[in-house]
Amino acid sequence: MYNKLYQCLALLVLLCLSTACEPTSTQGKWIPQDKQQFLKFCKESRKNKNIQLSGQQIDRVCHCALKQAIKTYESFEAANADSIRQIGTTCVDEISKMP
Repeated sequence: MYNKLYQCLALLVLLCLSTACEPTSTQGKWIPQDKQQFLKFCKESRKNKNIQLSGQQIDRVCHCALKQAIKTYESFEAANADSIRQIGTTCVDEISKMP
């Protein structure tokens, strides 16, 4: 009887450890997967806009937006498309003023 109890307990501990080890993003610190998703979405979104930005400017806009999103949201999923676009627009204004 104790043997089955220990087996169940060991299985429960392993299950908890396996799910707890999976990294997740938090506000202020995103995991690389969320950063990559954000940058991909941002770059595709910027390229589809009718704005005159070079590839280098788009990269700068998206990295600016990523920094702001990390400060504001828990993860890529928490930042909806509208908020990402709004942050991107703010960064476009900032980047376009730079020489």
